[in-house]
Amino acid sequence: MKAVSSIIAALILGLGLSASAHDIHTDEVCSTQVADLCVHMGFHKAPVSTEASEFMVHFTSGSLDLAALDNVAVDLWMDMGHGHGHGTAPVKMQRLNADHFAVTEAWFVMAGPWQIRVNFEHDGVKDQIIVPIQVAK
Repeated sequence: MKAVSSIIAALILGLGLSASAHDIHTDEVCSTQVADLCVHMGFHKAPVSTEASEFMVHFTSGSLDLAALDNVAVDLWMDMGHGHGHGTAPVKMQRLNADHFAVTEAWFVMAGPWQIRVNFEHDGVKDQIIVPIQVAK
């Protein structure tokens, strides 16, 4: 029964956050350590501070095997300046295919500028790409 529940939950997540087109996209930001590897986020709904957000992490490359991406993780960070900042509770993430990762339970707890920090490894090279976003109230 638990296995059936897990399958149903995965199907619902997959339908709600499929690798299909999204209405809202962040700018694409490229890795400084892995040549020709970039990432952007796709949202069906703009992130707000009053409810959990869901979005797609989409890696792009013209030459790399994206199936070689490993240890992909996302955290949310608000830089408050002067060396201060804060994060949020961990997000939930599921790999949908070689280049798409569905993120749920992303709580941007305040309105303002945030960073989606995407940590990953590709062929043994570790990097973090920071994608800036603006969160509304």
